[in-house]
Amino acid sequence: AQAPVRYDDWKLLRTYPQTAEELRQIHATGALLMSESEGYDAVDYAVPPDGLAAMAAAGIPFDLLHDNVQAAIDAERSRLARMLLTDPRDPAWFNDYRPFGDIVTKMQAMVADAPDRVSLIDIGDSHEGRDIWALRISGPGEGKPAVLFNATQHAREWIGPMTVMWFADQLVYEYDADPEIRDLVDRVEFFIVPVVNPDGYVYCWDHDRLWRKNRRITLGTGCVGVDLNRNWDAGWGTIGASGD
Repeated sequence: AQAPVRYDDWKLLRTYPQTAEELRQIHATGALLMSESEGYDAVDYAVPPDGLAAMAAAGIPFDLLHDNVQAAIDAERSRLARMLLTDPRDPAWFNDYRPFGDIVTKMQAMVADAPDRVSLIDIGDSHEGRDIWALRISGPGEGKPAVLFNATQHAREWIGPMTVMWFADQLVYEYDADPEIRDLVDRVEFFIVPVVNPDGYVYCWDHDRLWRKNRRITLGTGCVGVDLNRNWDAGWGTIGASGD
């Protein structure tokens, strides 16, 4: 029953840090990284209201991209509240972002419509016990090369699941009409996991729009959330990772 997290008067800034000290000063404001990565280049942050003056005093150059992050969040919430119920087979399903339940419903519809080519696989449970679903899309035959698409490791990046669900939609529903798609689906196994991080995704729809991690609690610390894509064994703990 927590109240939604608000970002009233937070600023969206494009900064141009040149040194590790300038990055440290940005972090000290409580800024949230909004770019894909962080370094000595143009980097976007959401900054608390008093952070603007602190950065100006430190002499860190920046451009103001949005004056009130909460206003943008409120506008998005208002738009989504007016979103009509849409059949998952209707192209209008892609007109806006979709919550986790809608995505699962569309996956189930794909299986029902093309059971000879599409199956739904439960690849495991999230920390909070939600199923993590994968679509397998392929034509007849075995021993084919496989391609994996996954999305939504960062919970707040809502374009991710919509993008890979569009891939899936094209592979499933254009199979009979498009010879190139038919050829791809017959030669390759496609595995599509639209929401790798269902706990974080649900949490940022319901509670904190800028939440990016999962919802794992580190015992003994009270620290909530693992930044999933910073925890692979390739490039672990590099730029953009947080020790918090």
